[in-house]
Amino acid sequence: MMIKLPLKSIKETCLLHPWGDAVKVALFSVLIIVCSVNSATAQVAQSGDNPIVFDQTATTDNVVVLMAGGSEHNDELTVRSAGTLKHLWIQDFDDTSDYMQWTISLDTTADYHVDALLSANAGETFNLSVVETGETLDFSKDTGGWTKQAAGIISLPAGTSTLRLVRTSVSANVLMKALELIRESDRAAYEQRIADFKADTTWFSQAGYGLMFQYGAWGYPETGDRKSLEDQANDFDVPTFVEKVKGTGASYVIWSVSWWEYKINAPIASVDSYYGDSSHTSSRDLIGEVMDALDAEGIDFMLYYHRGQVSESPWFLDESFPSTEFTERGTGDRSAFFDSWVTIITEFGNRYGDKLDGWFFDSGMVYYPAPFERMGAAARAGNPNRLVSYNPWVAVRMTDFQDVMFGENHKGTTITGSADAGGDGILTDGPSAGLLQHGMFKMENDWGVHNEDQAINTSITSANALSYAENAKALNVPISFCMMMWEDGTVSQDSLDVLEEVRLANLSNLVVTTARSSTAPTVSDNDLAQAHYLSSSATGGNGVGTQHAQLFNGTTDNTANVTMDSRNTFTVTLDTSVNTNGYAITGIDSVFGWDTAASGRSNQGYSIVLTFVDDTTATLVDATHWEPNTPTAEYWTQVSFRNADQGALNSDTVTVNSETTGGTGVIASGVKAVTFEITQDANAGGVVVASEIDILGVAVIPEGLIAQWKLDDGSGTVAADETGRFPGTITDATWASGQTGTALDFNAGSSRVTIPAEALGYLSSEITIAMWVYGDTTQPRNDSVFFAVDSSGNRVLNIHLPWTGSVVYWDAGNSGGSAFDRINKTASSADFQGQWNHWVFTKDASYGVMEIYLNGALWHRETGMVKTMNGITAGTFGGQISSFSYDGLLDDVRLYNVALTDAEVAGIYFSSVVKDYASWLTFYPSLSDAARTSDPEADGIETVLEYTLNGNPMVADMEILPQVDVSGDNYVFTFTRVVASATDTVQLFQYGSDLMGWTDVNITAPAGAEVALGTPVDGLQTVTVVISKGAAVDGKLFGRLKVTELP
Repeated sequence: MMIKLPLKSIKETCLLHPWGDAVKVALFSVLIIVCSVNSATAQVAQSGDNPIVFDQTATTDNVVVLMAGGSEHNDELTVRSAGTLKHLWIQDFDDTSDYMQWTISLDTTADYHVDALLSANAGETFNLSVVETGETLDFSKDTGGWTKQAAGIISLPAGTSTLRLVRTSVSANVLMKALELIRESDRAAYEQRIADFKADTTWFSQAGYGLMFQYGAWGYPETGDRKSLEDQANDFDVPTFVEKVKGTGASYVIWSVSWWEYKINAPIASVDSYYGDSSHTSSRDLIGEVMDALDAEGIDFMLYYHRGQVSESPWFLDESFPSTEFTERGTGDRSAFFDSWVTIITEFGNRYGDKLDGWFFDSGMVYYPAPFERMGAAARAGNPNRLVSYNPWVAVRMTDFQDVMFGENHKGTTITGSADAGGDGILTDGPSAGLLQHGMFKMENDWGVHNEDQAINTSITSANALSYAENAKALNVPISFCMMMWEDGTVSQDSLDVLEEVRLANLSNLVVTTARSSTAPTVSDNDLAQAHYLSSSATGGNGVGTQHAQLFNGTTDNTANVTMDSRNTFTVTLDTSVNTNGYAITGIDSVFGWDTAASGRSNQGYSIVLTFVDDTTATLVDATHWEPNTPTAEYWTQVSFRNADQGALNSDTVTVNSETTGGTGVIASGVKAVTFEITQDANAGGVVVASEIDILGVAVIPEGLIAQWKLDDGSGTVAADETGRFPGTITDATWASGQTGTALDFNAGSSRVTIPAEALGYLSSEITIAMWVYGDTTQPRNDSVFFAVDSSGNRVLNIHLPWTGSVVYWDAGNSGGSAFDRINKTASSADFQGQWNHWVFTKDASYGVMEIYLNGALWHRETGMVKTMNGITAGTFGGQISSFSYDGLLDDVRLYNVALTDAEVAGIYFSSVVKDYASWLTFYPSLSDAARTSDPEADGIETVLEYTLNGNPMVADMEILPQVDVSGDNYVFTFTRVVASATDTVQLFQYGSDLMGWTDVNITAPAGAEVALGTPVDGLQTVTVVISKGAAVDGKLFGRLKVTELP
C-alpha cells in the first residue's frame, strides 16, 4: 500500500531545536500509526444551529450539509485556515480515537443517502452511526485524494439524535470537508434535476484555448497613478483589444466582472441600489461592448466573478456576513449575502442574454454550503445554455449543479478521471467527476495588475504553451491562458509572441506525441537474423523443392535495421535461384509482388503465417489472396497480422508489403524468434510451398537515447558513449574545460568526431540532437556542428550553428539529392559566441514538425517537414565528414531516435544548469518571495523543500511529497530529489516513537545504511529510506524529512 505524505505538516521554528537561530529548517512530518491508543481529549462544541433541523418539506436545495468544521469534535482536530471569509476543512483527522458528531433533528424517520466530501487514501475506512439507535453505516474510500465519496444509506430517527463519524482504519491523515445527506425517497428527483441542469459542453470542449483577463478599475498603468473607475472604462480601446485577441488564435475570452476590488465596468442597477450610489459601476458598458465586438469576430465570451479582495473591504460584509464564525467553523447565517448575489447575477444574465456564454465564480470556499440550485437558476438568467463553474481550489467540487471544472493552475494535462483522447472531455472520476475538464493558469507573474508600477513578466515559454495546448487539444479539454493587462489595454509582447507560436502551430492538424524513455539501448548478443530452410510437402503428385526466404536490409550481412516504436523492421524476399522441380517462381512485376503459381493450375491460394517463438500464431487479417495462374493486375498490397492472444500487436497491425524486392513490417519488442512462412495452398492437385525464417537474438532499441557522448574523457582519441554502444573516433580535436567536466575544442580545420554508422541506422521519422555549444570569437562562420549522409553522399542531417550572417540552419530528412527539409532563424551573437548555450534540434516527420530549442525553451518551429532520416551511412559532429570543421567547443552531445518533448528538453537543460538553490531560482523569475522558508503558493511546502523535491514554488504540488509503503515488514519511504540539493543543504530522515526524540538517518553524504540512492537522471535522483517496523513503540512511529540550509 502506498501512502502520500505528509500525514501532518509541521513547520517548526528554531525554538524547538538546539541548532541555533541561524539555521533555517524546512520539515515535512508524517505520522504512521500501526495501532492507536485511546486517550482522553478535550471537546470542541458544535457550532451554528444546534440541533441542525432537517427541512423535510423542501423540494429544491434539499441537501442537508453537515460541516466538519461545525461539528462537535475532539480538540486534536484543527481547521485548515485560508484567511478571512474562506472556510476550508478539518485536518489532523488521523486517529481512530478522533471523532466528529452533529446533533440533528427530524420530524419524520427516514432513510438518507450520505456523501462524504473528503481527501483520504484509497481503501481508508470509516463508520457513521446514530448514537441513540445504534444504526451504523460503514464505508470506504474508493480512490485516493479529494472526492465526493458515496457512503451509502443510513436510517435517521424522528426527533433529536446524534450522528457520529469515526475512522476505522488509519494509513494516512484525512481531510474532511462535510457530509451531504439527501433523503433517499428524494434522491431520484434530485439526480434528475442535476441531469436537467447540465448544459451541452461540446462547444467548449472543442474550443481549444482562450484568454482570461483579470482586468478592471483595480488596475494600474505601466507606471504612475491609476485612473478613476469612470475614466478607466471610458478610455479603453475595444477595437485594438479585439485585434490583439484575434492575433493569438484564441476562440474565447473570460473577462472579469470583479477581482481585486468590487468595481464593475458596466452600469449594473442592482449594484448601485445596494451601495446607494454608482461609485462601484461605470456609465459605459465596457463589458457589453467587448462582448459584442468579440461576438462579431466569432469569439465566445464568458465572465469571471470574484467576491472582492479583503483589502477592498468586501461589499458583503455590510450584510452581517458571519466572517469569524464562518471562517473558523463553516457555520453562520449568510442568507442576506446569497439574496444580494442572486439579484446581481440575475441582472447580469438578463442584460447580456445569449451572448454571455458562461460564468466562472471564484472563491468557492466562501459559498459552500450554498443554495446552489437557486444560484444556478440566477446564473442561467437570459441564457438557459450558459455554462457555470465554481472554484473549489484544491478540494472537491462544490456542487453538481455546474458544468465545468474551474481548473485553477491546471494546464489541460491528464488528471484523475480524464476522458480518453478524442473523447468528450468530461471527467469520470476524481474531485471534479461529471464536469468538463478545463485548465486556467497564469502566463505571467500574477493573475492581473493590481499594484502601482507592477511589471508584467512572461513566465512560460512557447514550448510550454504549445505543449499545454497540444495535450489539451488531444483530450478535447479547453485551457485558458490568463494575461495581465495594464490600464490602457497594453499587454506583454513576449506573451503575445508565445501565443502566436501556438496559433501558427495549427493544432487541428497535430497529434500529440508521448514522452519517451531516456534509457540506453539494449546490446544485441548476436546478429538479428539467420536464414532457415524447410522441406515442403507436395500434393497431387507434384514434387516441389524447398523455397527460401531471406531476411535482408539491402546488404548481405543478414541483419535487419531496428526502428523506433520499440519494434524491429524485417524484410522478406523469395530466392528465385532454388530448384522448384520445374515449377518456376515468376514475379508478376516490380509492383504487384510475387507469384509462385505452378503451371497448369486454375487457381492458386497463398497464405502467410507469422509464428512467435512460444509457438503462438498470429491471427491472419486479409492474409490470403487467390490468383489465376496467368499473371494479372490482381495482387496483394499488404498482408496484416494480429496477435490472437493479445489483440493488436503493440496496438498496431503488423504489415508486410508484397513486392519482388521484398516486404517490410514490424515485430513486437521482446520477441526473440519469429517464423515468417509463405504457403501455396493446394487446389485441384496443386502444390504446397513453405518458406520460413527464424529471427534470433533480436536487439530491441527503446524509444529514447541512442548515444550520449559526454566528452568527459579528458584525453585520448575516443569519445566514449555513456550507453557503452557507440564510441566516437576523434580527429584533430583537443580536450578543454567544458560546461561540466571536459569538452572537445574543434579547430576550424580538419577536426571532427566520427559516429559509428550503426548508431545513425536507428533513425527514421524522429530525431533529437542535443549539445552544449561554446562558439569561438570567429563565429559566425561557415561550418557545421553535426552532419550525416546516405550511401550516395546526400545530406540527411546538418546543423550550422550558425552559418555566415548569424543564421542557424537545421537540416533533417532527405528524399534524394539536395531535397532535404530545412528550417532556419537568425540568432544573436550571445546565442552562439563567447558563452555556453544549450541547443536542441528535433524532428518528427510523422507530423511534419521540426523544432530548435535554446537553453531549455522553444526557439524556432516550422511544420510541413515530412522527409525521414532513413538510410544514413556516415555521420560526424564537430564538423562535416571531410570539411567545414566547427570553431569552438562542444560538450555532452546526445542522439535520440525520438523527438523529445519540451519538458524533456527542459529536463536536460535543468540537469546541467541547476548547481544550487540560486541557479534553481532562475527557472522561476517571477517568484515574488525567494526566501527559503517562504511558501508563496500556500501548499504547505516551503521553498527550500520545493527545491529539494523538484517542486514548483508557484504551484500547489503536493504530489512531490514522499510516499510510504507500509505493506511489508518495513516502512519504505521514497521521494525524488534534485541532485544538486545534496551540495547546499543537509538532508536527514528522522524517526521516533513520539514527537520529542528523533533518530537521525543521513541522506546527504555520508548516507546512512537505511538509505538507497538511485542513479541520477537529468539532474534528479530517487531516494529510498527503509525503517524497520520494529522501531514503532506502542504501535506508533513518526517519520519526517528535514532539510536545512548549510551554515
